[in-house]
Amino acid sequence: MIARRVFRLIAMGLWLSVSLLSAWLVGIDGGSAIAPEFAILLVTLQCMWICQLLGPEAYLDNFWDGYVDDVERLMDTPRFQQAPTVDMASLPIVICGCCRDVEHQLPKVLASMHRIGARFKSYRIVIFENDSRDATRSLLEAEQTRFPELITLLLEDGMKSPWRTERLACIRNRLLDEARQLDPKNEGLLLMMDMDDVATKGTLAATIHTCFHFPFDSWDALTTNRRFVYYDIWALRIRQHIEFDFAEMRRKTRSMEGDLKYYLRFLRRIRKSDRLLPVLSAFAGAALYKMSALSGKHYIGLGPEGGEVCEHLSLHEQMIREGRKIYLNTLMVTA
Repeated sequence: MIARRVFRLIAMGLWLSVSLLSAWLVGIDGGSAIAPEFAILLVTLQCMWICQLLGPEAYLDNFWDGYVDDVERLMDTPRFQQAPTVDMASLPIVICGCCRDVEHQLPKVLASMHRIGARFKSYRIVIFENDSRDATRSLLEAEQTRFPELITLLLEDGMKSPWRTERLACIRNRLLDEARQLDPKNEGLLLMMDMDDVATKGTLAATIHTCFHFPFDSWDALTTNRRFVYYDIWALRIRQHIEFDFAEMRRKTRSMEGDLKYYLRFLRRIRKSDRLLPVLSAFAGAALYKMSALSGKHYIGLGPEGGEVCEHLSLHEQMIREGRKIYLNTLMVTA
């Protein structure tokens, strides 16, 4: 109730501000100071804000609140245990990431990777870098010089595909191949993580231990939550709830109602839960995999018709077909 009242006050303030602004602009020189296109934009914004005032519950709808409620009340998913179910210090891990032009974020990201690795029995860091125009590559090479036994660099320029998702799929497959060489018996774990600003706050290093408070034999992959708004809906699929492509649905609907139904209500904060949330696919900056669950799997970045698709979907689809279990761990957080 309080949230709705605050929302109404904010929306009303914006509506009144735009109304006054439009009236002032129209009044200048008999209206010659305002272009017709801008006038149409102002009217559209005012109509949107009127809708918000009349029906704020639609704009405040949070898919995740209902889904977490359903999981906690109706589903028998793994539950957080106070004591670890397995000692993470007994497991090796390969930490993988790809980057380009992340000079400013890189020192903090590398420090976070080392903090994560130090919590395990042993660790290796594998990084793919391509086509950077800043000091990213030189920083990586300096890091490899400092830690030659820990850092493996895969460096390549001029990747040929014009499609971003196809390039990412190729890069992540190269990382997978290297990780398999480092752990040929599939005894450990693989952490695939982004290397931009989502990895700079240290939250992943501080919360990855929560994965080992759930029964270790109950999951094959755990994906991350975000501190604030969950943004990575392109990689997201949930059985009976999200079995469609967000970008495609937005193109088909092209309306405010469509944005609310297929987009905005998923871009919300996910509250923390002591239960793992079942997903068909997710990412949001990082995912922790058992190496054994990745055997024979690979990333694909283009759909059957040649269009771009999120590369994580194909990998997770192969895992699901094999009966592997993928969850979103709301307690493991990226920035």
